[in-house]
Amino acid sequence: MSTADIAVPRLLAAGLAAGVWVFVSGILMAAAFGYREMSVAFARIGLQIPMGAGPFVTHTLVRLGLGLAIVLLFVIIAQVFPRGQALLVAAGLAWVLASFFPFLVMTEWRLFPWSLAWKVWGWSAGEFLVAAWIGRLVYRGA
Repeated sequence: MSTADIAVPRLLAAGLAAGVWVFVSGILMAAAFGYREMSVAFARIGLQIPMGAGPFVTHTLVRLGLGLAIVLLFVIIAQVFPRGQALLVAAGLAWVLASFFPFLVMTEWRLFPWSLAWKVWGWSAGEFLVAAWIGRLVYRGA
């Protein structure tokens, strides 16, 4: 299989499905601990958590984009590795770039406490793994 064999409509549908999951998971994380703990962290540095239409739209687009990126990574990596390994590599690479590195920097800059970073890392690892699985199911036609 070459990159010319990638079914773009299925890729977009799978990316959207994975992105919707990442968005919903973000809302669940905010309800579980994220909003409360990030509010405290922001207040500690004299800021309020960004609210309103602008931050909501940006957050939504980023999460949908993450879903698409995870599926795109899966589809490309699946050309080299078996599906199960491709799923883990795609989710893991997305996690390192979109969760681990950013929160590591923000924690080192003392914007967020380590306790919050560990929770976000754990949550997002599961979130991205499920997103890759959803994307694989949709892309491959269940």
